[in-house]
Amino acid sequence: MTNSRHTLVLNSNYVPIGIIDSRTAFTNVYTQTVDLVSIYKGETFSSPNAEWDIPSIIRTKRYVKLPYHRAILTKRNVFKRDGHKCVYCGKEGSDASLTWDHIIPKSRKGKNTWENLVTSCFKCNNEKDNMTPSEMGWDTPKAYQPHYLVVLNSFIKNTPPDWQPYLMVGT
Repeated sequence: MTNSRHTLVLNSNYVPIGIIDSRTAFTNVYTQTVDLVSIYKGETFSSPNAEWDIPSIIRTKRYVKLPYHRAILTKRNVFKRDGHKCVYCGKEGSDASLTWDHIIPKSRKGKNTWENLVTSCFKCNNEKDNMTPSEMGWDTPKAYQPHYLVVLNSFIKNTPPDWQPYLMVGT
């Protein structure tokens, strides 16, 4: 059995509202306080007499009203959104080997917003200088504000594939 699994919690309308420990999620599924949406295939909780699937995604039975949450705009969160890859050349890197780039440069009144900031390697950022990607002959990258859960729980190293449609990962 895996000890470090987490479960995505969806509201009754299938909007993500949290990430919890899979043991807690299992208890909620077992007591029928939530609906099971997806399991970790091939992984189970077990006892001497039985085995149970580990929940990957659960959904509340009733709508839970929560305050609006927003992903905080930081360099590290932009890198996470972009998969720690330069959006121009595709080079992967660590936080130390990457920088963020303004699609519309600050010298042209470009703002510090999710829609204007992307991950770039130092080489591409220096080459682009104060031009736009289209002026460089490059494709304009798609920059967007991710769901806050994508960046909230950075302790989850790899987002499970079945979570991706709900978290808008890779869109």
